[in-house]
Amino acid sequence: MVSLAQYEQQYHTMLPNYSWFEDIMPSKTGALVVGEANGKAVILHLDSSGKAVWRDSSLNLPLSHGLRLIQNSKGKVHMLGDFEATNGVNDIYCRQYSAYRKLQWQSTYDSPNGSFNPDHFSDAVIDHNDNLYIAGSGKAGGSSDKAQILKYNANGSLLTDTLLSKRHGTGKYVGIEVDSNRVLATFYSQFGATLTTELHCFDLDLNLLWESDLPYTFIFNHNALAINPSGYAAVVGRKYSNLKDALIIYRPNGDTVRNIQMDLPGYSVLYNSKVIMDTTKFIYVLANYNSVQMLSKYDTTGYFYWADTLSRRLIGVVENSQVFHLAGDRIICSSFYLNAQLHIFDTAGTRLYQIPIDLPGYTTPKIASITTDRQGGILICWAAADGNKPSSKHAFATYFKNLNPIDTSDTTITSRWMSHNDFDQIGLFPNPVHNQLNFEKEHTFITIYNSQGQMVRYFPKPTRQLHLASLPGGLYTIVATDKKGSLHKASFVKL
Repeated sequence: MVSLAQYEQQYHTMLPNYSWFEDIMPSKTGALVVGEANGKAVILHLDSSGKAVWRDSSLNLPLSHGLRLIQNSKGKVHMLGDFEATNGVNDIYCRQYSAYRKLQWQSTYDSPNGSFNPDHFSDAVIDHNDNLYIAGSGKAGGSSDKAQILKYNANGSLLTDTLLSKRHGTGKYVGIEVDSNRVLATFYSQFGATLTTELHCFDLDLNLLWESDLPYTFIFNHNALAINPSGYAAVVGRKYSNLKDALIIYRPNGDTVRNIQMDLPGYSVLYNSKVIMDTTKFIYVLANYNSVQMLSKYDTTGYFYWADTLSRRLIGVVENSQVFHLAGDRIICSSFYLNAQLHIFDTAGTRLYQIPIDLPGYTTPKIASITTDRQGGILICWAAADGNKPSSKHAFATYFKNLNPIDTSDTTITSRWMSHNDFDQIGLFPNPVHNQLNFEKEHTFITIYNSQGQMVRYFPKPTRQLHLASLPGGLYTIVATDKKGSLHKASFVKL
């Protein structure tokens, strides 16, 4: 198996009895985590040992949800979510805390023109002037739910509320991102059997600059949108027509660079693909197929670099418990099959580490958020059910210390991984091969990559031999799964 030696678990912090955490972020002296306990939003400050040294559940709003944490340029933290108002429908709230955890202001939003106007939170972002943008949905004058964006200044004053009430049916903004002078948001609406998904681009005053139709459905996750400092944008989603995953890349002016169909033969795509862009030109996509999770890398021209699988299940469905985080040259992904795991890759596609997330007595763990601190340690928040009382959810925050922080700049890490016999050796012959490649043991989910990291062959069924007469000559890498579900890797030459 992949090495576990670099990371050491430092703590589990738990909130018992019908609780869960939604978001976590590092602080100078530990971490902040936000979620819900017994129907009430809560925020905690954990020290370096995982002890809760500060806690605030003073929101005093019924059925409130702590959904997101964002920090501005001055170190002030925003806690965001929604709650059930006295009229029985949801409204949106935001609280700002100082760097010393003092509550500075709180604002709630209720759509105007009617008493039963639900407002739902989806995502939030802060611009370079510390203005806060909140994406979600609202309702005006008895009409159906509409996509909306709220803009607040650093003092908590509402500057703009943009409600799409004229051109669209029921809908919401799902994800929102900001660069130096623009706001981008993914939108979907459903009116009867008609489903519309779009990418909208605004200036910082929320005047619409351009919009683009997306040939997708099921863009219900805020992580389906990413932008980079050069103004390029990427959106992932599931095509309604053929149930295939798709990645669409945009230039800053709204022109489409590429519309790429990502496919894993024999598998349909589920509903929560995610995308991350780095500060240069690279794009990482985490797609959740019905029994396989796939991580892949592209650039802003649409060029494909590599793909690898995180979790495979021979029967049934890999659970929708996948989030991922990019930190320097590390990609940290989560998956869940029987138990939760973290998979750590470098940006060249090398799988470096695999860490189980397992706590005796608890079942069905679901990871909600992943982040890292300055030392390369990994912070996650998640929830799991009590094994003796499955209906009772418990929230957890967990920290894994990086025992070798300098290894993020260690260029020899790839060759060390490649020489790990337990992981990278498949018994195969002959090598070089002309026509038929044989395995010493039966393998399944067999993927072959060329020397450029492109997937060229895929064999999902169990087998001990491959017929490769049509494969061009060259050096190839093969990744496969044995009967126990362990991943193995090797190289071979095709003559």
